Amino acid sequence: MHFVAETGTDIPPEVPRHDALVYREAQTCGAEILTSDAELWLACKKIRSPAVLPLELIRRYNGVALANTIFGVIPTRDSGSIFVRAYPGPWASLRTPQRFTLVHFPAGVIWLYYETAERKWIAELTGYKRLQVATEITDGMLQTVGLSWKFGEQITLRVADAEHPHVVEMRAPLPNDVEGRVQIGGHPSGQHYWNGPIYVCVNDDRPIGKDAWREFKQDRELTPNPFDNDRLWMFMAHVLR
Repeated sequence: MHFVAETGTDIPPEVPRHDALVYREAQTCGAEILTSDAELWLACKKIRSPAVLPLELIRRYNGVALANTIFGVIPTRDSGSIFVRAYPGPWASLRTPQRFTLVHFPAGVIWLYYETAERKWIAELTGYKRLQVATEITDGMLQTVGLSWKFGEQITLRVADAEHPHVVEMRAPLPNDVEGRVQIGGHPSGQHYWNGPIYVCVNDDRPIGKDAWREFKQDRELTPNPFDNDRLWMFMAHVLR
């Protein structure tokens, strides 16, 4: 059942009611909607109405930037998350013990990688036993991996193709600040490179919730949005300049 916005514009039922005015204005002006609202973006995609996420817009004008830029804000010792989408290379079929890095933080405070002999995604955080999620991967198969932590609650490693995450209690903050030179797809040793395309890497100073994770799995373009409006425009201006 359709409903009507206050100007009389017919609003498709897929569009969330709280976004009716945004949709109406876009239709009136013949404009594309720029939104960080996953629900609105998915609705527009379903009804084939133009809508774009911030990272889609950046990719449209400078796709290379997202392959070597961490989008978002710096996590803290107490709270944060890392969200990565990437494609493994031909190495995915190896069965020898090798590690292929998605993200490495300074001083080794966080290291997120895939181990080919164990066939597991592994997250190493200083002061904690490693987290691991078993999953098979193949060359060119999109991988979506999320690591979240919050002091006093939990550390969680999630993989889109695995049913169950690995969760441990976070009894103390990370021992070092999560800042400095973060490496995407590489390791300070000069080894353990990812050797495959990194589609996007998003950091946040908040963990990824269960419901949000479920939503992000619906489409490759959906990611956490750690920016408020001011942060978002500053980042886009920096990347697109």
